Amino acid sequence: AAITDVDTREAYESLRKRPLHVSARKAPMPQSTDQHFITPPLSSGRHYENPALPPLPQLWSLDHREEAPIPDEAACRALWTRYAMFAHIERHSERVAEVAVALARRAVDIGATRHPELVKLALAAGLLHDIAKSYTVQYGGSHAQIGASWVIDSTGNHKVAQAVYHHVEWPWPLPDDLLHPVFLVIYADKRARHDEIVTLDERYEDLLVRYGKSEQSRIAIQRGWEHSKTIERVLSAQLEFPLHESTVVGGGLVPRA
Repeated sequence: AAITDVDTREAYESLRKRPLHVSARKAPMPQSTDQHFITPPLSSGRHYENPALPPLPQLWSLDHREEAPIPDEAACRALWTRYAMFAHIERHSERVAEVAVALARRAVDIGATRHPELVKLALAAGLLHDIAKSYTVQYGGSHAQIGASWVIDSTGNHKVAQAVYHHVEWPWPLPDDLLHPVFLVIYADKRARHDEIVTLDERYEDLLVRYGKSEQSRIAIQRGWEHSKTIERVLSAQLEFPLHESTVVGGGLVPRA
């Protein structure tokens, strides 16, 4: 999914001399800015203004016919092996897929969606959402961006790739209908603490302990918690089930004990 492929010194030098211009219309799945953070005033004394968010990406409609098949569980696990995923990330991905599939099944069972393939999309996107995490832990980079490009290269399925790309956050206004692989995986990922299904509060308390080392990081974590709670409320209404009181047993949503 790379816009430009650079494999040699000659290709790099050629690219370096070209004018820097990327058409916003053609840019695939734009990445969010760091607007979650408060930047101190500039050295001039002028207050820093966060750049505007890039244009809202167009979600792949479930009505759109996808030529590439949805990878099944065996195909996803084969990609885990190809991209050398760490065992603990595999276990986390299993929990995320478990939650995402339970949400999708609930949507199908109550007639909230007319797309039964949502279950297969949720499974594939959940299993592959962290496909590049092991790589970026070792070498750096955005695991969401790299992972999405790997999914496109390996499966050709744009709906699954888009869910992988956006699973970390969705900083734009929420659409009316969240019964889409992107939002099922965003929410499922926030309900999985390592390889355990927990509440959003438990998940974000853990994030505060592990990553809330500065005021800026704590503000970002708090904002993420509030956004995830909004997604939870909307999904609860659309699925007619109190997700904050739920867990997954036998592949379906059940009340927490």
